[in-house]
Amino acid sequence: MAQAVGEDAIGIRAGWERDLLDGFIGDLKDAAGGSFLQRLNEIFRQVTTAGGDVSAWHGAVSVLRQEAVPYLDGAALQRVKICGTKPG
Repeated sequence: MAQAVGEDAIGIRAGWERDLLDGFIGDLKDAAGGSFLQRLNEIFRQVTTAGGDVSAWHGAVSVLRQEAVPYLDGAALQRVKICGTKPG
């Protein structure tokens, strides 16, 4: 994820990768959790404050999703697939 974000991670507190991953995994276990979006929004606030490009973070989320999908099944896989669909 850090590689996908590149220099747009400047100004973000250390350990953001672990926090985002923990939120992602937590939400896969509990669909009502909301932890992932909460942590992602916090990162976006930090990026905006530092003058970074929020759109560059799409790559980090895509990497997270792409790496997780092969290990998922059932309801967790469906949640990830639904989240990854673009509105038509």
